[in-house]
Amino acid sequence: MFKIAIIGRPNVGKSTLFNKLVGKNFALTDNTPGVTRDRKEALAKLGPLEFIAIDTAGLENEISDKSLEKRMVEQTEIAVADADLCLFVTDAKEGITNTDFYFAKWLKKLGKKTVLLANKCENLNEEIFNSEYYKLGFDKPTAISAEHKLGFGDLYEKIAPEIEKYSKDFEEVTTSDLQIAIVGRPNAGKSTFLNKILGTERLITGPEAGITRDAIAIDHEFRGQKIRFIDTAGIRKKSNITQTLEKLSTFDSFRAIRFAQIVILLIDANSLLDHQDVALAGEIIREGRGLVFAINKIDAVTIDRESFMREVRKQITSLFPEINGAAIIGVSAKSGYNVEKTIEFALQTYEQWQKYIPTNKLQDWLKSAVENHAPKLFKGKTTKLKYATQIKKRPPTFAVFTNYPKAVEGNYQRYLAKHLREYFDLKLTPIRLVLRKSENPFEGKKEKKFSKKLHKK
Repeated sequence: MFKIAIIGRPNVGKSTLFNKLVGKNFALTDNTPGVTRDRKEALAKLGPLEFIAIDTAGLENEISDKSLEKRMVEQTEIAVADADLCLFVTDAKEGITNTDFYFAKWLKKLGKKTVLLANKCENLNEEIFNSEYYKLGFDKPTAISAEHKLGFGDLYEKIAPEIEKYSKDFEEVTTSDLQIAIVGRPNAGKSTFLNKILGTERLITGPEAGITRDAIAIDHEFRGQKIRFIDTAGIRKKSNITQTLEKLSTFDSFRAIRFAQIVILLIDANSLLDHQDVALAGEIIREGRGLVFAINKIDAVTIDRESFMREVRKQITSLFPEINGAAIIGVSAKSGYNVEKTIEFALQTYEQWQKYIPTNKLQDWLKSAVENHAPKLFKGKTTKLKYATQIKKRPPTFAVFTNYPKAVEGNYQRYLAKHLREYFDLKLTPIRLVLRKSENPFEGKKEKKFSKKLHKK
C-alpha cells in the first residue's frame, strides 16, 4: 500500500495531521526488528484515498539545533526511506525557520517526492506564500489547518495523482513475469552478486546527487526463465559517497521489496544478522514476499562451513519462526560459488509462493491437523474447525472457519500454519492464516418467523 511520511520540525502539527488522517483507524504499529526509534504507522483515509501514514512524532520533543542532525538520522531516516511520498509540514504562523531550511535541504538531497504544507493557515491570507517559502526549493505550499481540517481538498489534489500512479505501477509489477529484488546492507556484495548472474560488470558511478534512489530494473533470462532483477545496489566501489547516504541505500531497499515477488537477502558472512539485516528480513516477511537468505563471502569463513551454516539456520529460525524452512544458502558472489543455486532456490520459492490448493484438499489437511492435535476448549465448550479455504495467492493465504476464533489464536494458530506448510510442501514460502467465525445458519430464524406472524396479524 502507498506510504506517506509526515516530516517536519517540532510543534508544526505533524501529529495533529496524522491523527486527522487516521481518525479511528489507528491499528497498525511498527515494531520493526532492529528499528528501535519511534515510528507510528496507521491506515489513513483522505476522501476515497487509502494509504499508510507514517508519523515521525518522536521528533516532537524539544531538541536543539546542535543535535538535530543526529536525531533526524535516527528517527526520521527510516520513515522517509520507506515512504513513497513525504508531507513536509511547516508552521505558517511562525514562518520559515533555520530548522525548516535544514529539513528542506535534507529532503532535497534524498530526492524523495515531497509536498510542502503550510499548516495553521486559519485566518491567514495568501501573504504567507512569500519568497521565503520558495527558498525551500519546493513547489508552492499547500495551505492547510490540520486542527480544523481546512485545505484537505487541496491536499487530496496533491496526493491523488501519486497514489494513482503507484497503483498502476504496482498492478503492473505484481501481475507480470517473475521479478526478483536483491537487497542487503552496504558492502554485502549485491553488485558483485548481480554482475556474476549477468556475466558482465555493471558499474554505476557518480557524485552524491547522482546516486539512484529508485530501484533499477534489469531484464535477464536464466535457463529459459525470463526474470526482471530489481537492483537496489545503487552504490558502487567507484562512487564518492558520504556515510549517511551509504546507510540510506540499505533502507531504500524497502521500496524495492514491495515491487518484487521474490527477494534475495544478501548477508555478509563476516558480520551476520546485524540490525539492518533483521529489519530487512522483517519487512520482506511482512510484505508477504518469497525470501531467500544468501550468506555471502562464505569462502572467507575460517571454521567448518557446515557447522557455520547450521548455526546460521538456527539463528534465522529463532528470529523468524514463521518462515522456518525458507531457503538459506552460503554463497560467494566473487567466485560465483552457489550463485546460480541461489536463483534456483528463488524459482522454487516463486513456484510455492503462487501455489493454489483446492478446498477439498484443504479439508483433508484440516482433518489431519485436528486429529494430530485438537484445539483447546473455549469456556468449557468444544472448539470446532469447520472448514478451510484459500482466499488468495502470492503469498498463499488461507481462511479457517471456526465457532470460537479466540480459542484458535496464538500457539494453536501457529501450529496450524506450521502443519499446513509441511503438509503441502510450502516450506520455502511465507503463508498467511486468518481465522473467521463460522456463523450458525439457524441463529435468529425462529425470531424472524415469529415477527412475521405478528406482522400478519
